[in-house]
Amino acid sequence: MQAMINLVATCQKAGKPAELLRWYNDHVNLLMGFEDLAGATLYRRTSAGMADAPDYVCLYDFPDASAFAAFEASDAKERARQVTASGWGRQGIEIIQRTQYTNGGKWTGQTSSAEPGCHIQCLDMTTSTADAAPEASLKRWLADTLHEAAAKTGMGHYEWYVSAQQQVIVLAGAGAASTSLDPAWQAWWDASATEPLGQPPSAVNVCWQAGYERVSAWRR
Repeated sequence: MQAMINLVATCQKAGKPAELLRWYNDHVNLLMGFEDLAGATLYRRTSAGMADAPDYVCLYDFPDASAFAAFEASDAKERARQVTASGWGRQGIEIIQRTQYTNGGKWTGQTSSAEPGCHIQCLDMTTSTADAAPEASLKRWLADTLHEAAAKTGMGHYEWYVSAQQQVIVLAGAGAASTSLDPAWQAWWDASATEPLGQPPSAVNVCWQAGYERVSAWRR
């Protein structure tokens, strides 16, 4: 089975950033009572980006879809839900997106992906209904186009994920200072090769994008 993430995007409604980070630390540690949750990484928005860009993006790592399905019915998740419903999280945050993605690929050609600053993009991609294997073809095109666009724009590292509905998440950075949105990267899909590998999507719609910094990471 393929590794996957559960992306949870939130906006802060009340309190101070320090209060939210304290809440997230408690929340993630409760969730990690489920043994197959490998870890989580939390990002905070640092640039204006698009109007719909979330304040925070948290990526939860699972070994495969069956582990995530078990997590959804777990005692750990229910306990975390009860704590949220009765505590700070009830009025402090609002979940604006919760989507599952399979791991697509990762490249660290010029700078380390451990650098804290990155650009995060959420994109809807429409693939041809005539394509016999749309997900495989889209992933092949993504791997090729992202690699070429990174070379053209000087992006040093990136990773990407694809949902069952062909929604794509891309995290990319050029180094430690890459916390603002690089204009050259905002439409990287337009930098594709004349004869790209894989089948290009027939349409790309930007759901949201902005600059982010990594503020917390939890691992076993």
